[in-house]
Amino acid sequence: MRRLVRSTAILGLGSVATVAAAIVRAKILAARLGPEGTGILAQLGSLTAVLVPLATLGVGNGLVAMIAEAKAANDFARVHALTRMGSRLAWGVGGGLAVAAAIASPWLAAGLYRDSAFTWAILLGAASVPLSAAASLNISMLQGHQAVRAMAMLNVTIAVAQIATIVPLAFLWGVPGAVAQLVLIGAIWAWWSGRLLAPCTPRAPRAGRTASQVGTEAGRPLMRPLLRYGISSLLVG
Repeated sequence: MRRLVRSTAILGLGSVATVAAAIVRAKILAARLGPEGTGILAQLGSLTAVLVPLATLGVGNGLVAMIAEAKAANDFARVHALTRMGSRLAWGVGGGLAVAAAIASPWLAAGLYRDSAFTWAILLGAASVPLSAAASLNISMLQGHQAVRAMAMLNVTIAVAQIATIVPLAFLWGVPGAVAQLVLIGAIWAWWSGRLLAPCTPRAPRAGRTASQVGTEAGRPLMRPLLRYGISSLLVG
């Protein structure tokens, strides 16, 4: 009971930091960019909100459940395989979607903003997709490991980074700076969540085989159930 209360308190503090940072960031953007600038960010946000879940194939909940199950069974090879699979999905599918969005950026800009001059915004938004997808699945895997402190630390770090970067970027470069912040925060989010996940992911290669080979072999039978999780999640929305 005490552990549950402590875990809830730690996560609560991290969530408070995230909410506070979001409020401060919104106030800064509204004051510096005005309605037009915040509208540009909102439109770009609606695009990335569609692309990022597609980049993860919706497998986040599946990773939480399957990693928790494998960890409870002390099946470290399966934990390692799931971790590698999540990373490859995020970077592979996310990278593919980013390339597709970059190719279609003039048409996407014309559709979202009625002005192809905003192609640069679509390109920056596309660059943030694989970063956000990788961070999203890293967080799902941290949840599977029940790494409460790590998740709270991640929330606080991102909250601090948002405030520390939006002030100079938005005030010095306006809308382009605010859009560039999406990529910068995505990079920090992906890198730091990966660092926090690394200690939770033991490697248990069999004799004469590398961890990569073992992870690949163990991951093959896991792909189908993981994708079932993802497809059902995407369908439900």
